[in-house]
Amino acid sequence: MTPDTIERAIVINASRERVWSVLTESAFLGRWFGNGEPVKIDLRPGGLLVFDHGIHGVIPARIQSVEPPRVLSWRWSQGAAGEE
Repeated sequence: MTPDTIERAIVINASRERVWSVLTESAFLGRWFGNGEPVKIDLRPGGLLVFDHGIHGVIPARIQSVEPPRVLSWRWSQGAAGEE
């Protein structure tokens, strides 16, 4: 594990394809990680993922890995809102 890294593995009673479709839907990600509005997502390595956290600001992230339907990872800044 790399310092300052969050890694999590969970078991979900659903097919990989179903889990993948939910984790890559902009509306779902916006409800899960944002203020409820769909996120902007460019689903490719290096692509931009933008979460709107309402009063906490807009948080941009960069897609790191996309390996459907198994791996999805992204990075975001611990700095100020809007800072990449």
